[in-house]
Amino acid sequence: MVRGAIAWLRNDLRLRDNEIFHGEAVRNAAELLVVYCIDPRHYERSSWGDHRRCGVHRSELIAESLEALSQSLEKIGSKLHLALGQPEEVLPRLLAPGSVLLYQAEDTHDEQQVEEAVHAALPHGVDVRRHFGQTLRHRDDL
Repeated sequence: MVRGAIAWLRNDLRLRDNEIFHGEAVRNAAELLVVYCIDPRHYERSSWGDHRRCGVHRSELIAESLEALSQSLEKIGSKLHLALGQPEEVLPRLLAPGSVLLYQAEDTHDEQQVEEAVHAALPHGVDVRRHFGQTLRHRDDL
């Protein structure tokens, strides 16, 4: 049995059709911690222009989505944990050897750099399971 699992949520903030919650690792986990990191880098000025990477409207959408997700998780006896900080600093502190990190892989450069930084910072022995769910077809089928 898996000691514990962390579902690291990023852009897919739904419960019902989120592949992360339907896998064997979640069913076999002794404990599941659902985590969303509020990454300060998302609110910095963009290198592509004079604007923030995450503006007011997107921030509102994320907040509303997190609230809806939190309510959905509470209905099944779970809880959403919000963490202020960079995922590569937050997640390794929560994971012990023998635990599982589950997340949806992203397709953009910045998000992939964060994924690489998270992997590099994880303790030895953490099982990482990622899935691809943002496209109509699986990457391997393209």
